[in-house]
Amino acid sequence: MTNTNMSTPHQNRNIWKNTMPCKYWRSRLVELQMLLGTYCYGIPMSCLSWLERVYLQKFNKSLDCCKSFGVNNIKQLVEIMRDLGMVLLLEEPESNKVHVMSDRMVKDRQNVSLKPNVQTLLDSNSGVIEFTSFEDLYEQQFQGKLNYFQYGLTNLDHLCQVLNDILMVVEANPPRAKVIEVAKDNTFKKRKYTNMSMLSSPQQNRNICNQIEIKEDQKKAMHSKKDVDVLIDQRLVQLEALLGTYSNGIPMSRLSWLDSGYKQKFKKSLDRRSLGVNNNKELVEKMRCKGMVVFVKGSDEEEHVMTARMVELRQNVFLKLNVQKLLRRHSGEIKFESFEVSYEKQFKVKLNYLWYGLTDLDDLCKVLKDILVVEEANPSRVKVIKAVKNATIQEKGRMTCAPQSVHSSDMTNTNMLTQSSDFYQEIQEVLGDFYLGISLSHWSTFKYRYKLKFNKSLESLGVTDFTQLLRVMGERVVLFVGEWEEEYVMSASVANFRREFCLKPNVEKLLCTHGGEIEFDSFENSYEDQFKDELFYGYYCLTDLDHLCQIFENILVVEEKGKKVIKAVKGMYNLRKKKK
Repeated sequence: MTNTNMSTPHQNRNIWKNTMPCKYWRSRLVELQMLLGTYCYGIPMSCLSWLERVYLQKFNKSLDCCKSFGVNNIKQLVEIMRDLGMVLLLEEPESNKVHVMSDRMVKDRQNVSLKPNVQTLLDSNSGVIEFTSFEDLYEQQFQGKLNYFQYGLTNLDHLCQVLNDILMVVEANPPRAKVIEVAKDNTFKKRKYTNMSMLSSPQQNRNICNQIEIKEDQKKAMHSKKDVDVLIDQRLVQLEALLGTYSNGIPMSRLSWLDSGYKQKFKKSLDRRSLGVNNNKELVEKMRCKGMVVFVKGSDEEEHVMTARMVELRQNVFLKLNVQKLLRRHSGEIKFESFEVSYEKQFKVKLNYLWYGLTDLDDLCKVLKDILVVEEANPSRVKVIKAVKNATIQEKGRMTCAPQSVHSSDMTNTNMLTQSSDFYQEIQEVLGDFYLGISLSHWSTFKYRYKLKFNKSLESLGVTDFTQLLRVMGERVVLFVGEWEEEYVMSASVANFRREFCLKPNVEKLLCTHGGEIEFDSFENSYEDQFKDELFYGYYCLTDLDHLCQIFENILVVEEKGKKVIKAVKGMYNLRKKKK
């Protein structure tokens, strides 16, 4: 099996970045990369014609690769993507056919699945494994052979090369015998465990990138304790993943489910002693202290254990959108006592507080205090829930459209559409079809997509351009300036999800790696070096690095120290500056 893209040709990559005929086409390449990511093992080079058909079907536009890139066929276009580091070419062992695979998909698999597995395997074998025994031990541990192909790898040597941040290959006795060991630093040892499922939840009280520096004379005394700590972190992350499979969490009286569920999922028993606890109640309490789970009282008055990551996702992406929609339907104000009835009438389902990690309506109002406020109406003193009034921000690249009055002169034709409870959801669905948002200059494409999807025209609803649509949608959409100076619109829920659950953990991790401080001018290069991927602002609905710093002002600050620097907010991390 031969990997035809073991190393990215950096010079060619820079050439294509600088000479691409139109930056708009870069979004086409990203769309193509995303499309390739839907194929588990990529696409054989002999079947590349599939891409043109599927691209047309998914994005409702022609790939038109030859004219725009000056190439003769789709194969040459794939080679351009390889030079840009967007895809890799890998030979399948059984058929000897070369497959095209999304580089992003492969890296995600390596970081989310393969790396934690290898770390677990090394932990289970005291940090050292004979090179020739690795594959057999992997199969025994995880009940399946190590499929190099799905991780974009050719063999064990290639795996060790890719995961050189957590392991190293050394010569052992007898001569020329090799062993795989946990990676060690010459001056101090860092206990640094990173699992992508943990990084998906930016909990402030969780130490995401816990780094402990150990002096030379402390190494031996602390070695066994640190090995146990790494193993504990791995077990807790596995438990977090297991809890995430229960829609409403697990009742405290049913914590015994963790034992059977853990054994069934991970093929080993849950050894509580090694975790330093006596029972499952102490175990989930330990996880709560780490910010990994929350305890929520259900309608049965019993506490349920739920993953904090799942709760945060549901509240910020689903509940918030529904509540905004409900308040807009009621002109921004609903009686407190009528809220639950109005919610059920609007969405045809009762408001399940437990599913969102909440206890009651008071709890909901506290969690969503950024979009609503509870007041007493005068003179009746009846409690009402009101939408928070936000001024429209019109700074370039940072404009979030605030709701406008439907009596505005520009909105006289849109009163009928604001009465449709499905309209906002339909617009969100169409926007979701555009992976990188859609340019405001492509209104005809958007309205065609809407008509194709819902069999009705936007004109019939009184919407004739993006200006009207943005005013109606309000804070449900975000407007930003793309890197080729065009204005784009994206669903706010999609943008917020990508920022909070994808980009923010990476920024936190990057700051941890650099001791909490990075030069502003070096940030983008440091990001690419660490994550082997360019920081693509448009994917996160951002304009530039200034915009990123503004969005994440709760975790970082920009200071002038001769040179402009980005620093982690004090108290956010348990960091120690690296020794010079």
